[in-house]
Amino acid sequence: MATQHDIDEQLRTELEAIDVEEEAEVLTREEAEAKRQQARDDHAKATANNEATPTPASGETTLGLNLPTIVPYGVLGEVLVRGDKEQRAPQPGEDTTITDPAGVDNIQPPGGPHLAGGASGAIYDYLGLTAVPAPRFPEDVIAAVTKDGDAKMATYTPFGEVKTCIHAVGPNFNDNWARTQPREWAIEALAVTYENTLREFAQSAVPTLRLLPISGAIFAGKWKQDMPQMTVEAWNAAVAKLHPDEVTTLRERRVEMCIYDEREIAPYLTAFEQGKADESTCFPVAQLTVQLSQHGGRTLDFRVKQGTTTREFKQQARSCRTPK
Repeated sequence: MATQHDIDEQLRTELEAIDVEEEAEVLTREEAEAKRQQARDDHAKATANNEATPTPASGETTLGLNLPTIVPYGVLGEVLVRGDKEQRAPQPGEDTTITDPAGVDNIQPPGGPHLAGGASGAIYDYLGLTAVPAPRFPEDVIAAVTKDGDAKMATYTPFGEVKTCIHAVGPNFNDNWARTQPREWAIEALAVTYENTLREFAQSAVPTLRLLPISGAIFAGKWKQDMPQMTVEAWNAAVAKLHPDEVTTLRERRVEMCIYDEREIAPYLTAFEQGKADESTCFPVAQLTVQLSQHGGRTLDFRVKQGTTTREFKQQARSCRTPK
């Protein structure tokens, strides 16, 4: 949708073009004035239409692309609950690509996937990158991901399974230089990474993207508490830079904003103006009565999946509350 600034600039351009034509004596004075008046009329009409356009609904950008859906698990389906990992949803299948919060030092040689830790380390294990001698990223990833903001999608086939991942490098707000920058700069830096990540996703045929808050954890620096709202603003700024065809494609896709730490789900729901995290892809909840010496007999809710272990039951029981 054109902004008022765009409309004003269009009028100015048209009037200047008419002046050039008049000076070249292509138009008579009367014809030039009539053409200027037509441009003014068109401008007034466009302005009226622009002002009459309703404000987008909550959770929707001006281009009509909804904010991602908040889900209560990380990109691999795990969630951190009181220091314990819980497999709350299945690992992604062939119909889902995940976002890797990559670091340039790990992507570029002499680094490699075997040197990564944290979220990226777990993702590289899932992709099978660390299960081979002298692990190395694909050449197209190495060529494309060279600086902050870069993103590149790659396909991996460990053990015959097809797995896709978008390696995306967000800004490190812990850097000394980044610490001195204003909030507007931080949002723009995040927007570049979101833009390139969404563009890679739009160019693929995969229907679902498990996204995560770019630079939202250990790289958040002084912006940690404000990161949910900054994520919304960066998303909107990124979408505004996409080509309309890319936006149209993304409207038909599902984008999940995966929150790994259970404590951070509520702040992101507030910022995204979503009442509840989407649990449609989570493992179902079952009620079991358990006997615990410190609590006596209690009926607790458990996430139950095929292969749920005794250890996982105990971890959930220790929380003594309904899983979120």
